[in-house]
Amino acid sequence: ETVAASSSTAPAAGPAPSAQPEVNDLVRRADQAFADGRYVASDGTSAAELYRDAEKLDPQDARSRDGFTRSIEYGLRSAEQALLAANLDEASRIAASLGLLSPTNPRLSFLKAQIEKEQARANQDASARSTWEAKQAQIRYSLEQMQLRLDTNLLLEPRGDSALSHFRNAEAAGPGDPAVRNARD
Repeated sequence: ETVAASSSTAPAAGPAPSAQPEVNDLVRRADQAFADGRYVASDGTSAAELYRDAEKLDPQDARSRDGFTRSIEYGLRSAEQALLAANLDEASRIAASLGLLSPTNPRLSFLKAQIEKEQARANQDASARSTWEAKQAQIRYSLEQMQLRLDTNLLLEPRGDSALSHFRNAEAAGPGDPAVRNARD
């Protein structure tokens, strides 16, 4: 037994355009912004903002409602990709725009927490690097001063400014530093 398929099925049509020309213009501009990858921003030109503006004019327009949701989703993805690429400034910028457009989005809260965590880690790394660089500068200076005192045969005197005292300063700053070990030898 065979079942005949109806050949009169038409492809599903997209949501109908709004009766308001300005809504259609906003949706057209929003579609273009989306195609250009401008999903979210706070300058009035992003897809999410334009879809939101269209929805305000015509709350029944499914294109603007769906477009807004899709733009927020792609904005979140963009911020997550920026975060994974360690581009914290870009991730923060996108998250700030998302916060203005969709402040109650549950993924946004998690995203902001991750950005803050990465920023704290980056700050900690920068602080540690700065501390290490300062220690290296102190070691170099002390060893240079030590060498100057050695060159002028000021091994033990004057007290506090001799080759030995400058070596002790370098040793206190970095006892395991290769330059300090070489100077000790």
